[in-house]
Amino acid sequence: RFHRVLQPLGLAVALVAWIVALVKFHVFGSDNGGGGEGKAYYHGVVGIIIMTLGLIQPMIAFVRPPNEEDILAGGVKSTSRIVWEGVHKSVGYLAILLAVANIAVGTTLVPMPTDRRKFQLGYGIGAVGAVVILMVAI
Repeated sequence: RFHRVLQPLGLAVALVAWIVALVKFHVFGSDNGGGGEGKAYYHGVVGIIIMTLGLIQPMIAFVRPPNEEDILAGGVKSTSRIVWEGVHKSVGYLAILLAVANIAVGTTLVPMPTDRRKFQLGYGIGAVGAVVILMVAI
């Protein structure tokens, strides 16, 4: 399915970007006023939470109750399948919501005001574009 192809690809790209951010920006070290302070620190903490949620998703998918349960039960989903779907979707939606907010915060951390505006404009256009594409696709 489309979801099973795109999600691992998206997670791989996000993982590479996350590693680059951790290596390049040092939001947890002494370069950031001793760490543990400021918007950059919290941006990094939320980034770690988002990536943890993203990395948990394949593990959640691995324990997915098989589709045969649904078919054998006459089209009625089993309780385990309903619980699994709720957890899987909730974790995914939470990660997306946190990511949208965290990226917006990240655009405010760009040091040069003119570059900051460019990042914010680009993110705004990209976010609106993504919503339009999703609405058309659904």
